[in-house]
Amino acid sequence: MPEFSVPGIKFKGRKFKMMLSWDKIYYLEINEKYPEAINALEDNLKETPGNAETVIRLGFNLWLAIVENDRMKFNLPIEQYANRFMELLNEYGSKIQDNADFCFSYGLCLSSDYYRFVKNANDIKELKKCKKRGKDILKRASKIDSFYKKVIKGKVSQEELSDHFKGRGCFERYFNINIS
Repeated sequence: MPEFSVPGIKFKGRKFKMMLSWDKIYYLEINEKYPEAINALEDNLKETPGNAETVIRLGFNLWLAIVENDRMKFNLPIEQYANRFMELLNEYGSKIQDNADFCFSYGLCLSSDYYRFVKNANDIKELKKCKKRGKDILKRASKIDSFYKKVIKGKVSQEELSDHFKGRGCFERYFNINIS
């Protein structure tokens, strides 16, 4: 295998991928370049496993790609995205369950589009269980942070949303914050 080096770093026979900056990921999110944003976030997660911001934005981008697929006439692997969303939720749900942003984003996605995250959309029990799980996670977000209680009740101003989600393109896009 070929070897090459950068001062202080040695690479042997593997492709080196540089993580994209948050600014570049923001650009991809704002411009609805979901596959590119998802790939960049997956790369970031490999480099910094367990990073809460990466997990949160990756899950939210996966969900946005799933729900925007038809509107934008994409041909995205939405079943794969739904499976990955659930993998992230199952892997990180207990590790960062006290993070209100995590609970809000995953709870919102799961409670509003629960039918997209079940193996059998005809199984009423499975659908109810998935929807309840989403609502429970969303409720947890509102207990951790009163901001989310206001968001859930629709009593939050555009200014508060903007302050809270500034620099997080996927949320800015979803809440239509500062989008020109």
